[in-house]
Amino acid sequence: MTKQTTVRPTSRPIALQQIPNDLEALYSILGMQLGTATRLPVTETTVRGLPAAWAALAKISNAVGQMMVGAVVVAADGITEIATPPVVDNPDVTLDSFTYWKMAAATAVCRGNYIALKADFDLDGFPRQAIGVPADAVNVFYDEAGFVIYQIGGIDYGADDVVHVRCGITVPGNPLTIGVIEAHRRGLAGAIDQQGMSNSVWREGAIPTGVVELDTKYPTKDQVDIVKSGWVSLLEGRRTVAVTGTAMKYTPLAWSADDAQFIESQQLTIAQIALMFSMSPTDLDASIGGSGLTYSNRSDNALQRIVDVYAPVMLPIEQAWSRLVAGRSFVRGNPEALLRSSTRERYELHKLAQDAGIETTDESRAIEGKGPAEPPPPPPPPPPAMDPPNPDGSTP
Repeated sequence: MTKQTTVRPTSRPIALQQIPNDLEALYSILGMQLGTATRLPVTETTVRGLPAAWAALAKISNAVGQMMVGAVVVAADGITEIATPPVVDNPDVTLDSFTYWKMAAATAVCRGNYIALKADFDLDGFPRQAIGVPADAVNVFYDEAGFVIYQIGGIDYGADDVVHVRCGITVPGNPLTIGVIEAHRRGLAGAIDQQGMSNSVWREGAIPTGVVELDTKYPTKDQVDIVKSGWVSLLEGRRTVAVTGTAMKYTPLAWSADDAQFIESQQLTIAQIALMFSMSPTDLDASIGGSGLTYSNRSDNALQRIVDVYAPVMLPIEQAWSRLVAGRSFVRGNPEALLRSSTRERYELHKLAQDAGIETTDESRAIEGKGPAEPPPPPPPPPPAMDPPNPDGSTP
């Protein structure tokens, strides 16, 4: 059931609204023209253009988003659940909860960091919102006193003013962590170049369809141009008959993606991208060396992904948001949202929990979205008492 919260919207700094999210917009603002070179820079935008990277990023961000949508706030005893504050239930009123957590996870994975401004404070001084800030709009550094300063839109903020989620590799002395793009810039550049090369082959026909040999040892440029233009104009892309004289010889060239090892290189690239995102190549239906990691069943596969891929992204979010709630309470995501078992398997687990005294029948029904069980009907009243028979055996 979706929880409703009433939160005042928070205005964005104008500086953040003017930050472009693609190279074309940036070049237009600077009055420059975007080059037409096929080699693209490795940025968040170009990396998302790789199908394997998009699939890996979508899997991780969707999973973390689902787990955080079902997040609860637990008291210091680790058992008692307390009311979920707005900063956890709906951190940004301009976005729905799933979209927000998916955005935070995707940014943290790609860039290694997700930074949000605290906003809309309640009477106790706790934020009701955490407004995400574009990664390129933040400059983080240490001041002379050794405190971390977050410069956003030309304004300096302290660590108490922001929420900083670190999901990358931490380097001593650096307040920012290393994300996938920075760590694997060379490998991602190769994947982008490979994509551009394959596109140019199909678009421009970089591989000739055949070779025409002339009966001369050193043909002139004019001879080459005349023969080539005549041959192209004759065929015009049609499947027709070619006629040559004895002074010319045409040899067709057979070419396929298999000959150029396109398929093998694409599979290797997909497998490498999966490893960049800490995933198994089999998670993207790829492998290295002809074999991949396998799991005994779907449940084991999903559990392994939660432990190795999703949890390392969710845990920093849980820890960062736990500092936004009162007391010693902490935020806990819901990994069980990803473990979709069959109805029979769930009912069997409920039966085991009831037999062990962990769950009651009504608790099991609540988990399955059902109301309390109806009480059993009262037992029928006992039959009326019969008077004892007379001494002579007759009925009174």
